[in-house]
Amino acid sequence: MASAGSAAMLFIMVNIQAVLLRLKCAIVQCETVGPVSLPHAINYVPTRMYKLTNAPTVLDTVTATSDLSRLPPSLHAVRLLLLALLLLLLTIGVLATAYRGIHRRYSGVAWALRTSLEQSQGHQRDNALLRTRIDVNASQLDLEKAAAEETMAEQSSRHEADMKALQWEIEQLRISAEDEKRAHQIALAAVTEQSSLDRITTEDLQRQVKQLKASIEVERGAHQNALTTVTEQSSLDKSTVQDLQVQAEQLKASIENEKQASFNEGLNKAKQRNGKKQQERMQAQRKQGAVAALVKIGYAEGSPNSMKIAEKVVQDYRDSFAARKSGTAGEEY
Repeated sequence: MASAGSAAMLFIMVNIQAVLLRLKCAIVQCETVGPVSLPHAINYVPTRMYKLTNAPTVLDTVTATSDLSRLPPSLHAVRLLLLALLLLLLTIGVLATAYRGIHRRYSGVAWALRTSLEQSQGHQRDNALLRTRIDVNASQLDLEKAAAEETMAEQSSRHEADMKALQWEIEQLRISAEDEKRAHQIALAAVTEQSSLDRITTEDLQRQVKQLKASIEVERGAHQNALTTVTEQSSLDKSTVQDLQVQAEQLKASIENEKQASFNEGLNKAKQRNGKKQQERMQAQRKQGAVAALVKIGYAEGSPNSMKIAEKVVQDYRDSFAARKSGTAGEEY
């Protein structure tokens, strides 16, 4: 179909070129020879063009075939049949070309419509899939949100319980710290009282030692006076010198014995008092340790009976210390 259409188009172009060439030749003849009739002008071929070609041209062929009066009827019919066939082929070629163009155009439109329809269907599927994903994600987010809220509620309740437990522990630590502070204060007061008692005992011993030294000095002065008296009397009575010396020796020995006896007696008394004081101090220290332990236990337990017992022990200890300081302590202290 395409080759027939091309052949028809070529035939038409050749005929057009032939007609144009005839017109050009007529124009050339009119310019060179003069005005002539139209058939003569059409059938005229310039000599120079003929010489240039040296071969039958398309114009000669057209001129030869354009004279209908020279053709027989059979050839004339054949020529008409060929022309009809050429026109049919030309019409078929034109219709085929038009159909191809229309088919190409509308096939492109159909392809574009089909493509757009497929794309729209794909977009609808994508939108449905995206909507499904959005619904799934929304449900997952709701579940995660509910789980997070539940976890946060559990954590907040646990945090509140931990805070209450921590506050209770802090309160217990504060109470125990106050109790320990009170017990330390009581123990410190007992230690202070014991140190004051030790200081009083030391002062008593120092005063007794000073009294003992003073008595020794008095006895030494008496001995010196006696020796002075004996010396004066020896100058008066030499006969009794030896007796006096013996008496002086005896007096001296008796004085020494009395002095040693008084010193030993004072020392024994001081040792007895010191032993008694030491024993009282040890008893007081044991009582102090017991008092501190009882006080600490009483305040640590926090019971009213234990605290009353501890306060009673502390008060008894203070009364005994005051009595000991004033010299009216009981036998048990």
